[in-house]
Amino acid sequence: LTRNLAEFYCVANGNFSDSQQLEKDDGSRTNIYLKMQSVVASALSRLPVLYVEQYNDGVLTRALVHIVTQGNNGVIFLDQYNLTGDSQIKSGSFDIGKIKTLTPRDLHRQQECKAAFERVEPFLFSVNYEVCERAPVDKQRKSYSATFKCNELIVVINRGSPEKPSLVPYQIKLQGYKYPLENAPANYDCKCDNTSD
Repeated sequence: LTRNLAEFYCVANGNFSDSQQLEKDDGSRTNIYLKMQSVVASALSRLPVLYVEQYNDGVLTRALVHIVTQGNNGVIFLDQYNLTGDSQIKSGSFDIGKIKTLTPRDLHRQQECKAAFERVEPFLFSVNYEVCERAPVDKQRKSYSATFKCNELIVVINRGSPEKPSLVPYQIKLQGYKYPLENAPANYDCKCDNTSD
C-alpha cells in the first residue's frame, strides 16, 4: 500500500456517531450512526473495498460497497455501489463476509458517482463525497464536504442531503475500536489512536 492508502484505510475505519454533539444540541440535527470497514473482495478489486453502512435516526439510509483506487496525484477515489435495496441487510445484523463473495456482476449503480479523499497531512483527509441518492441538477451533484481525522469526521451537510442541514458542521466521532485491516501488508501501521476519547 502507498502511504496515502495505508492512512486512508486507518482513518476510514470504525463505528462513528454524532451522539455527543446531538446531546448538546436542540434536536435540530440528524442522529447519524456510520460503520466503515475494509473487506478483501478479490473478485472486485486488488485493493480492499470499503463497506459503509449509515443509519439516520435509526433508519438504514446507505449500505454501500466502495471500490478504492488511487490516482497518479495521490488522491484516493471511491466508486460507490448501492446495496440498500438488498433485503438481507438488517440493522446491525448484516454479515460483512457476504461482501467477500460479491463479483462485478453483483454490483449495480444507477449513475456515475465518486468520492475523493485528498491527504492533507498525516491521518487527515479533505473529502468531497457526492450525494448519489439524488439526481444531478444542471449536471451538478450535491456533495458533502468533510474532513476525516483519525477519530472524528467533520461533515458539512447542505440542503438536498438525506440528513438535516446545519450551519454548524456535524462532528461524528469514533465509538470504540477500529477494525483490523485483513491481510495487512507490512507497511500498514494505524498509528493514530485506536479508541475514541
